[in-house]
Amino acid sequence: MSMIIELEDRAGLEAAEAAAAQSVGTLDPGPDAITPEKWEADNIADVIITAMSPDKKAMTASVKSYDKYIRDRAVLRADGYTIISEQPRTPAEAFPGLLTLDSAINIFQTADQTFYEFPAFPLFSKLAKIRTHSFITLAADTGAGKSSLAINLLDNINDRLPVLYINLEMDRLQIIQRLVSIHGGLELSRVEGYQHDRNTAETVNAVLKAVTSRKPLQIREDCYFIEEVKKAVEEATAGRTEPTLVIIDHGLLLQTQAPGLKGEYEKYTHIAKELRRISKQYNIILLCLLQMNRESKKLNEKPALWSLKNTGEWENSSTHVLFLWYDPDQKKKLLIIAKNRGGQLGEVALDYTGSKQIYTEAATQPAGLDLHNLTLPDAAKGRRTRKQSPREKKYQQFQEAIEAATRATGGKPSIQAVAEAAGVMTSTVNAWVKEFGATKNGKVIDPAGIDDIIDPDAVIRLTASAADELENAMRTGGKTL
Repeated sequence: MSMIIELEDRAGLEAAEAAAAQSVGTLDPGPDAITPEKWEADNIADVIITAMSPDKKAMTASVKSYDKYIRDRAVLRADGYTIISEQPRTPAEAFPGLLTLDSAINIFQTADQTFYEFPAFPLFSKLAKIRTHSFITLAADTGAGKSSLAINLLDNINDRLPVLYINLEMDRLQIIQRLVSIHGGLELSRVEGYQHDRNTAETVNAVLKAVTSRKPLQIREDCYFIEEVKKAVEEATAGRTEPTLVIIDHGLLLQTQAPGLKGEYEKYTHIAKELRRISKQYNIILLCLLQMNRESKKLNEKPALWSLKNTGEWENSSTHVLFLWYDPDQKKKLLIIAKNRGGQLGEVALDYTGSKQIYTEAATQPAGLDLHNLTLPDAAKGRRTRKQSPREKKYQQFQEAIEAATRATGGKPSIQAVAEAAGVMTSTVNAWVKEFGATKNGKVIDPAGIDDIIDPDAVIRLTASAADELENAMRTGGKTL
């Protein structure tokens, strides 16, 4: 609607205002005014009244009923205000985002339900179900090949989607060399020294022509602050209707200009939240590379969500958390889907040709995991089907962090070790200790003693029966532990 009514002839309205107390909506205030019949027929939610005070100061007011509309006009006139304009609004205009039947149908009809596939990774594509507004974290140890995997994914999708590669680690030449090696199936050493071989130079030039004839590919090396990342994404997507894949290599090198943040934890919590906002605000798929924490590297065990470095917010904000890890038993690299908000968890075995930087899905996958028979990884099989309460989830995070820190230290871990394993601050672990306590020899104790050491054997295990007891106690208001 959004029409503006200029009110110059007020004789009819003045008569309506004078009689408002007895007969609101019964008088005809004139052709330019809002009548009760017009209010109902036009489905008016509110009217924005703009008026000028005697000392020439403008003010606006929103009135949400016809009775109040008449009375507020009378009050304004009595106080010497001159009503300049009135703007009636429909519910959709007055309440942005209001869900009506028409708008709900429109959302279903216009929403992008496309899942983007990576041809060289069909099993991963089927499991992950990547769509626009996804915020994907890909974590691995230093030197494990996560940048090469990201460039493989880039090469797999750049014929269909534009790509913005925000690089904070390698120089631009290294990225282009790897991309040419992957796309052309060339030995990286040949690509690096292509000037010395005419045949190789011709092949490299042909690959470069093919790569640059696809959708736009931008490589930015000047975005070290999250605020610069947002501006780069905004510029890259301006006027573009198709989605864009944005890769950040890697997230822990980002800084922020936000004031008042104390320490690494708060800084990376802020950055993770901002990345999630960027993924939702713009029409993009955001892939952020990350390093795992040092405990995971020491243990050399299959990574889990606690393996993310510096902050648990990265796990919370991400729609997908992936780990690239070498399995010594299978002698294969695994792409582990540890969190997936819109698809399934799973592990995908990868073949890697280091000389050409090429990743492909292995012909033999983990037992029971194929395109027609998808199963969860072993780590997920023992989970209870009953939905955990927030408190149970917190308890489980506490327990898993203690176990991880125990393995890392080889004994009773410190509060600091547990905090690092959980990706939280030490104050959070101390709060967990106070909330949950522990039992030893039948007595409730504080597992953090004078020496600030946690005894893993003293921490209560949240077994299936204990979980039921916990839930029942919370319902009845009794003590939980």
